[in-house]
Amino acid sequence: MFDPLQYSLTQTTTMKTIKEKAAAAMDCKNWTNYSLAQLIDAGRISKSDSKTIEDFIRAALGEVQNLEELKERKEIVKFIQEIA
Repeated sequence: MFDPLQYSLTQTTTMKTIKEKAAAAMDCKNWTNYSLAQLIDAGRISKSDSKTIEDFIRAALGEVQNLEELKERKEIVKFIQEIA
């Protein structure tokens, strides 16, 4: 089970690819105790709901620290929307 509170900055910086970061966001669970992947599969979150996807990414990876990370987060959103 993924716990975003235990997810350290060190682990975030060691993740190399968009795919790995997207996987972390897809495994992240919200207050319902369901992951992003489960909520998309159940139809509770639309893959076009970029704001909610961004919220899960933020919970999984932490806050954006610079513009490069902001651009990367947008790529992660697009990747998740494509695979969902």
